Amino acid sequence: MRARIHIASLIALLSGGAWAEGISGFVDESYSHSNSSTTDPAGNTQHFVSDQLTQRYRLTLDRSFFPLLRFSGGGLFEQSNAWRPATWSRTESAFANLNLSGPILSGAAGYNYRVEKASVLTGPPPALVIEEPSLFAIWRPTGLPAFSLRLSRPHNYDTLRVSQDVVTNLALFSATWSPVRHIDLLYTASYAEPIDRLHHTDSTSISQTGRVNYSNTFEGGITAVAAGAEVSNQRSHVSSSGPGGTIATQQAPLAGLSLVETFPAIPTQDTLVANPALIDGNTTASANLDLGFSVALAGDTNARDFGVQFPDLLGKVNTFYLWVDRELPAQVSGAFRWTVFQSDDNFRWTEVPIAGPVVFGVFQNRFEITIATTTARFLKVVTKPIDPSVTLDKRFSNIFVTELQLFLVTPVGATGWQSNTRASFNTSARRQVFYPNLFYDFGSILTLATVPGGTPNYSYLVTNGLSYSRRLSPILLFNSRLARQDQGLSRSHEGLFLYSAALAATPLPTLSHNLVYSGQTISNAQGFGTTNSLSFFNRATPYRGIGLLAGALATLVGSPSGQKLLSKGLTFNASVQPNPKLTLGGTFAHSDTTISGGGGPRSSSASNRIDGSISFNPVPAFYVSAAISRVITRPRPQTFASGTLSFSPFAGGDLQLAMTYSETRQQPGGTTRLFVPSVRWNIRAGTILSVSYSVLDSAASADPSRTHSNTFTADFQTAL
Repeated sequence: MRARIHIASLIALLSGGAWAEGISGFVDESYSHSNSSTTDPAGNTQHFVSDQLTQRYRLTLDRSFFPLLRFSGGGLFEQSNAWRPATWSRTESAFANLNLSGPILSGAAGYNYRVEKASVLTGPPPALVIEEPSLFAIWRPTGLPAFSLRLSRPHNYDTLRVSQDVVTNLALFSATWSPVRHIDLLYTASYAEPIDRLHHTDSTSISQTGRVNYSNTFEGGITAVAAGAEVSNQRSHVSSSGPGGTIATQQAPLAGLSLVETFPAIPTQDTLVANPALIDGNTTASANLDLGFSVALAGDTNARDFGVQFPDLLGKVNTFYLWVDRELPAQVSGAFRWTVFQSDDNFRWTEVPIAGPVVFGVFQNRFEITIATTTARFLKVVTKPIDPSVTLDKRFSNIFVTELQLFLVTPVGATGWQSNTRASFNTSARRQVFYPNLFYDFGSILTLATVPGGTPNYSYLVTNGLSYSRRLSPILLFNSRLARQDQGLSRSHEGLFLYSAALAATPLPTLSHNLVYSGQTISNAQGFGTTNSLSFFNRATPYRGIGLLAGALATLVGSPSGQKLLSKGLTFNASVQPNPKLTLGGTFAHSDTTISGGGGPRSSSASNRIDGSISFNPVPAFYVSAAISRVITRPRPQTFASGTLSFSPFAGGDLQLAMTYSETRQQPGGTTRLFVPSVRWNIRAGTILSVSYSVLDSAASADPSRTHSNTFTADFQTAL
């Protein structure tokens, strides 16, 4: 009843008591009943029964008052009540924004407010409050620099002032200008004054960055050159400090990296690929990496790697913030298991111990992972999607990662101003030489940094390379590259030779072959190391609806200590579609690794994986699919099987019946089964009623531990 009073009041406030154009919203009511039993290793059994009612209401207003002026506002009310034991939680939020959009002057003024409450055993429940007024403006005068200014004052606190009370004054100014063609100028200045009223700590941080970039092409594009310089300075001042106060300095990576570790990749031997969305500063937009239970239900239990690359070893890191797109309760956030790794080459990774418990933010949707202070060119955190046995709440079917941030968090030290300065210079050039298909490229990066009370540090990276590409015949294409790379930090030096060659053959449109060799040699103070890799992949489509893939990969790594690592892999894949309604698929993959030399014992490991799948869609109203995977690896082989069936008995598909089943077997004896029948009724556009019943059985492999649960869920959604 209270929820309906809230939503009715919000409607009256925004629309003057009547519905009008620009007003929208939704109502979402869900109920679940769960009955579970758990048997511990000693054979003791406990029974649990719980009921939960969740209500979500949202209302928004979006309206233009003038051609350039627009208002948007709204609110959200969410309450969850549970019985046995009786608990409740509530979230209320509201926002209002006034936007001005113009070709020369634009901006926005806004206010956000959020309150979270939950039941406690004794005393009044504390409320967690987030409120933030903000102002943003952009001025784009013709022929002059473009200026932007953002002001905000977020205040995070609990009403009892026992866990957090921090108010921060923030300002960010930037100016961009292209005075002449090929030259870009940038200046940014930021001011931050976090005031920790709980720890009586008041600090100020001022950062300034100036950048100039030049790029041009000559001789009809045969020659391209670019150069740039950047100088940044950060000054910090602590005017007062109490026990427990800290200062967090964010470290800026060169690139964001990620990977889904498909077989045979493992966390200690894999190569992450670029993912700019992971470090773009947007903590709400997805970086296309999902940790929700729907991923595991589909058979994907592969680890997810989230990493960064730094330009040098001058920055120190001891804290990761991994942001996700939604709030997670303790039951869900605590079910993730985390590991952290560092690397010098984005291939060989060494685990970094986690220094404390991983916590999920009280005010922000992020995991906070603390490690020992580390410097490395590559850093990553690794976890797996959440297991369906933890939760089947549809809110956590998908949990998208949005951002990865890295910080150096240190206790508040002596008061007074401290200053850090960093300057970097980069150049690059590319030119065709001698032959039309031969290109020379050059690149360099020099970084200088000063820290309070320390000597200046510098790092450098210089690359000289030759690339050659030529079509040898209508069916053969050859590519190669040879490069010398020199890099160092202060007095250290490391030299690398990088080389690769690739031959691609396409004798028929339905047949292709690729042979690739790549390698590098590394020389540094520790000695001499090598990495060599050879791969051969073949694709064929002999008949319509049949696709074949066969490939082999071998990698040999030699370390300065004399240790050698030999990794080999084979992959065979086939897909068959005898008609548009039926699809069959199968994969076999083998991987083995041998480590020897270096004064250590010889060791080896091997694993195999077999996958099979089938899907059948005879009519639009009926669909069935099944998949099975067998992973043979020591010490615990594993089998995963899943199936899905959906059926729409009436024309139009408004009523949908579905059933999913998944089973995981881990030798010796560990088994998890999940069976979920469900019904979905699209009553009308924007109004949906869905009902599901799930049965979960989980048994441990080495003891009598067992979990059995039945959960009934009903959910009703309608758009206003």
